Amino acid sequence: MNRRGWLERAAGALMLAAWTAFSWAALKVDVHDPLLPTALAAMAVAAAAGVIIPRVGEFFRRAVLALPAWVFVAVAAVVSGAITAWLWRGVMHRQVISGDACIYILQGRALGHLDLAIPAAAPRLASSVKFLVEGMDGRFHSVFVPGYPLFLAPFVRLGVPWLSGMVVGAALATAQYLLAKTVTRDEFAARLSLLLVMPTYARAVETSDLLSHAFVGTLSAFAVVLALGLRAKPDWRRAALLGACVGWVFSARMLDGFVLAAVVAATLGGEAVARRFSWKFIVLGVLAGLPFIAMVAVQQREATGHWQTATVLEYANRSDHPRGCLRLGFGKEIGCSLEHPGERRSFGPDGYTPEDAFRIVSERTGRFGDENFFAAWVAVLAFLGLVVFPSTEALIAALYAVGLTTSYGLFYYGSGIVHGARHVFPALPFVAALLARAMSESSRAAAGRWSKEQWQGALALGYFALGAVFFPTMWREGKAKIKRVQDPRIAIRPLMAREHITRGIVLIPDVHSYLEALDPWTDGRERVLVYSDNAGEADLRRHHPQLPVFMVLDERTVLRVGSSAPGPGLRLEMERAWPSVQRPIGLSAGITHTLECCLIPTSGMRALRVFAVEPGGRLGVPFDLAYGGRFRFRMNGVVATDQGRFQLSVDGRPLSIWDGYAPRPAPARGEWSAPLDMAAGRHWLVARALHRAAASTGDNATFDLFEGEPAGEP
Repeated sequence: MNRRGWLERAAGALMLAAWTAFSWAALKVDVHDPLLPTALAAMAVAAAAGVIIPRVGEFFRRAVLALPAWVFVAVAAVVSGAITAWLWRGVMHRQVISGDACIYILQGRALGHLDLAIPAAAPRLASSVKFLVEGMDGRFHSVFVPGYPLFLAPFVRLGVPWLSGMVVGAALATAQYLLAKTVTRDEFAARLSLLLVMPTYARAVETSDLLSHAFVGTLSAFAVVLALGLRAKPDWRRAALLGACVGWVFSARMLDGFVLAAVVAATLGGEAVARRFSWKFIVLGVLAGLPFIAMVAVQQREATGHWQTATVLEYANRSDHPRGCLRLGFGKEIGCSLEHPGERRSFGPDGYTPEDAFRIVSERTGRFGDENFFAAWVAVLAFLGLVVFPSTEALIAALYAVGLTTSYGLFYYGSGIVHGARHVFPALPFVAALLARAMSESSRAAAGRWSKEQWQGALALGYFALGAVFFPTMWREGKAKIKRVQDPRIAIRPLMAREHITRGIVLIPDVHSYLEALDPWTDGRERVLVYSDNAGEADLRRHHPQLPVFMVLDERTVLRVGSSAPGPGLRLEMERAWPSVQRPIGLSAGITHTLECCLIPTSGMRALRVFAVEPGGRLGVPFDLAYGGRFRFRMNGVVATDQGRFQLSVDGRPLSIWDGYAPRPAPARGEWSAPLDMAAGRHWLVARALHRAAASTGDNATFDLFEGEPAGEP
């Protein structure tokens, strides 16, 4: 073997070692899987039959190759899309599963109206929900970059968001075939790579829930195919498409975009340095990707005021603790204590360290193998082929998979309940191509008494026998998880059509159902949808006194509220400021369930907990008055032994002092302020920390309800 071959083998061994190390914890669990003995026996019997009985293995291989390549890929794409549609129309109840997907649809709806943000109608606190942040422009922005919503936009605008999942499923099949054909240079192996993973639960749920991971995996596979093609034969079309793919991936998932750019640079760097193709191709690729990067910069500038400040980081800095908890990297401040408390506790007192990152990566890699290849050890076999049968194309595919998995060690948040190892799902087409290649090359090496074709068919039959044992459990458990999440969901817009609700305030009890149905561009001021948290919507009704009010209880029950809208005043549920609109400086604030945690009744059984208070720390909360006039204000909340004192003010005018100390926890009402003349519209409430009472053990606060009432004429 020449020097290059030894270098490739050494690189392959390094990647095999990394993937095996990442999968080690899962491998130890797989050994004790009760289905493993049955699965291995079925695999051995099927593979032996394919080898010993010539016609069995050869017949299977001929069947796979029977159709012309383009027909096979087209059929695979249709089947892949059909599986996505089947899951969507079945146990998913024609609604997305995760809150992330709800926000993606809302973002796609905005882009469908040529907008990057969601209009914020008064009172804006009614629209304050998770994953939306009030931007510098006064509108609500998604925490996610806009690349994937750009793809969703036409489907959402046409009212067929589910079709986008089918398109991604079909495109993923096509991209995987092209990638495997490039990596294996074998038609049977390329087709086999599709058949290996197409029926898996993970592939179906990732494409049907309208998350960005499958979309990114598709574009990444296309990008690597284009890069390898450009390496072999420079062409300006390939260069432009490659740049667009990399730019679009970056605008959909930034970390994935950096990984893909690094893999493309590694693929083409040597060729560029050696001047095997013109630098014009590189410039063309960069120019093709710039519009997507510019779109991200524009969104971030509108949301945060700075083009280089990510919206998601601004959101976390406002809504969680400690500041900077969501950024990539290591340290004691990494890990958000409000949204991801379990993960943060698991890091221990030393914070997020490389040791924790290795644990998180191991969890993701192990679940990736289980979800897509029935067991983690099967995915390890794909990387074993790099050492035994090294090649440049295979190493590049492996580099993407290992690079993506390793890079996500910088992001502390682990696997999901329904979606599992979703963050590294884009590696699926790459690992599938490597596994098909390992099987094909092993067949070639084993050829002797039995032909390569016979071995190929036999190994494939063995794999499918293995899968036949694991498939039922995989799908049964996956569908059960989806059912638990989806059964409480409500299809809001079909329900409004059935109930003939063309105008009114519609109170929705499920936040995911609310986000998926929200469409202020179409509804305008005549139909206002709001997430109801049982805290009352008095101010919302003050701003829309002419609209009837409907309470949605479940899929079948809608109640009409008969009471009239309240008159001038204010009823500001403080917890609704979290997470979207509050502005904490020198402290942190988050929602707390006062009845569940402490058996203390509050308005809506929730309040805004203020903690980690530094000297002079302050909390700003915007609010909207429907009517102008002369008002007095007071704060209601919870008092306890660890509570501090805060100066309350509105628009810089002092109100009263909230003293939260008491010898025992209890609900409390503050003092009314002196009357203030107030105009209708937007105002700012600020609570600034003062020196606490001598007997108090802390500077915290629990704000429940800020209310105002008319104070008569001056």
